[in-house]
Amino acid sequence: MKPARWAAVLGLALTGCVPPVLQRPESSPMNAMRPPAPAPPRPVRLPEIHEDRLPNGLRLYTLTQPEQPLIYLNLSLLGGRSVEQPEGAADLVAQLLPEGTQKRSATELAHDIERLGAELRASARPDAISISVSGLSRFALELAAILAEVVLEPAFPEQELERVRMQRLGQLEIARQQTSFLASLATTRLLFGSGHPYNRVTDEEALRSLRRDHLVEYWRRWFRPDNAFLIVAGDVRPEQTRALAERFFGSWFAPPQPLPHPELPRQEPRAGLYLIHRAGAVQSTVRVAQRGIAASDPDYVPLQVMNTLLGGYFGSRLNMNLRETKGYTYGAFSLLDARRLDGLWVASAEVRTEVTDSALVEILAEIRRIREEPISAEEHRNVINYLAGSFVMDLETPAQIASLVQDQLILGLPRDFFAQYRDRILEVSREELLRVARRHLDPNRLLLIVAGDRERVRPLLERLGTVEEVRF
Repeated sequence: MKPARWAAVLGLALTGCVPPVLQRPESSPMNAMRPPAPAPPRPVRLPEIHEDRLPNGLRLYTLTQPEQPLIYLNLSLLGGRSVEQPEGAADLVAQLLPEGTQKRSATELAHDIERLGAELRASARPDAISISVSGLSRFALELAAILAEVVLEPAFPEQELERVRMQRLGQLEIARQQTSFLASLATTRLLFGSGHPYNRVTDEEALRSLRRDHLVEYWRRWFRPDNAFLIVAGDVRPEQTRALAERFFGSWFAPPQPLPHPELPRQEPRAGLYLIHRAGAVQSTVRVAQRGIAASDPDYVPLQVMNTLLGGYFGSRLNMNLRETKGYTYGAFSLLDARRLDGLWVASAEVRTEVTDSALVEILAEIRRIREEPISAEEHRNVINYLAGSFVMDLETPAQIASLVQDQLILGLPRDFFAQYRDRILEVSREELLRVARRHLDPNRLLLIVAGDRERVRPLLERLGTVEEVRF
């Protein structure tokens, strides 16, 4: 409707001279603009997951989705960055796997991937390394052959290692100019401390000391079939997965030595106010952090909902306060990172230097509010609908559904976790949100971490308490 006509309609209504047609709500143009009432949520239907296992211990998972002629193969190995020795080994192993094998150079491998119209990726995360290849299902044989060659016959070429090392050193030099990077570095080190498997920070010294021998040793120790699982999703049947796995991974050898388990110190970090100096910084990065939970914790789902309400989406309390009301930042958020063994929770924002202390005060106030005040019915409805809807939207492709199975296996979650996930979100009550906020957000355990210009920021922070400077 044109603005002039809206004005005419509203004007008539305000003066009481409403034409008969506007007195019938069911035919009102105003009502025609109202969104329809939400329909009841439809059941989440995940494809059946067929499980199998080779005699060498390799676990197989098939998700049949024949709607499109696509196939996605993902092989993950538990361990990841939490078991690397020395620091940075897992990341470089993942980065160099697609850079050539004992049979094909990096150029030849890239050419063959391109010829198939496929995509090959590898990445390291705290609890696993994953390698995936995807493409048209009629090339399943060729794609599985490439995946097996990359995993079982890597080359780790010296020249590629040097190229990647120089590239990463350049990236680190640039990153160190950013307060957000310095704050992340400090958060990891202060939260987990020395000796913890999640305190892995690949700095310049670690990068320069890494040799090809370190990568080969990591590969020999952790790349074994009884530490791996293969997920095949898309236009594929379980018997095809079995045949591909037997052909390309059947002779993979599992050494008799058991895999070591990472040590998990439970020493709590020291709560306090920490400053990292970045000379000339035009803004500050503020972080409020504490140790979190492992993904297997019974409070994992309600805590995800609580975190989303606090800082996990655009309409969250932190973003509405620091961005919309106070204008301190372009965005404030919080993150719940629950891993296989442990986890962390952190709230963060990039703020103008002159409001560094005020931003911390507001974040602490929001933490206090979510622990002390009942959540309104509207907020509760908005956040669970947002999370439940977002989850359903992430179930469109074979790769997306396979990633859920991958997360479930890496994080050690129950088999039916994601099948029940949407319903569990919708069941989280306002009382449960208050309970998990009080249980898991502890003001006495919080680390307040700021990266910014010392000369301008320190006097502001000293209004809040004793400041301890952290140097890297």
